[in-house]
Amino acid sequence: MKHDFMRTAGRVLVLAGACLLAPLAQAGSPLATDDAATNQAGVCQVESWVDRSDPGHSTVFAPACGLTDTVELGLEFVRGSPRQAIALERGVALKWADPDVKLGDWRFGAKLGLSQSKEPGSSDWTGASRPLLLGLASLPIGESLALHLNLGHERRGTDRQSATVYGAALAWTPIAQALLFTEWNGDDRSAPLRTVGARWWLVADTLGLDLTWSRQSATRDSTVVGVGLGWYGINL
Repeated sequence: MKHDFMRTAGRVLVLAGACLLAPLAQAGSPLATDDAATNQAGVCQVESWVDRSDPGHSTVFAPACGLTDTVELGLEFVRGSPRQAIALERGVALKWADPDVKLGDWRFGAKLGLSQSKEPGSSDWTGASRPLLLGLASLPIGESLALHLNLGHERRGTDRQSATVYGAALAWTPIAQALLFTEWNGDDRSAPLRTVGARWWLVADTLGLDLTWSRQSATRDSTVVGVGLGWYGINL
């Protein structure tokens, strides 16, 4: 059992490293709010998307693989353009979710993340704003609706201040090929980010095309439009 776990973990790291070195042009995660579920052991996903805003655009590449049936390792790399206006970011996270841990129809999980950023004009990587610990909860509502809630704590690397972070998303599947959603994300130190978006499955449950529109409340020139792809069910 230990040998199988180490072999799977090694394959995960090799795949994740290869993804980070590849051209940033493949997948997309429509929801910023995380769900209480993980990939099974040895199963991976690759997500990449481009967020375009007034200063420029950011390309995000985020592979994730199941180490066990309840633990998932994820990496994320963000490349901004123009470089003089948008920071580079990189991060790693472990996500845990056990389908047997539930209350009624509610399912629960947790996520531990670390990240760094390289600010415009800087040559050094520093600690970045990222929830260090995040609680996850998901609730199916009938056959076509799902509610996802996140609540956690982060310590900002830039100003060394702590913040409570949150996320809430309502996802609707009107037909098998489509997902529509709305969500709110933020912290107790800034205005929330409101997002609406959609996914269309090009290949059912395997390859999805995403479109998102986000805006920070009471903030001018804060609109962000995103487009991406998500590739799922990759077996190691």
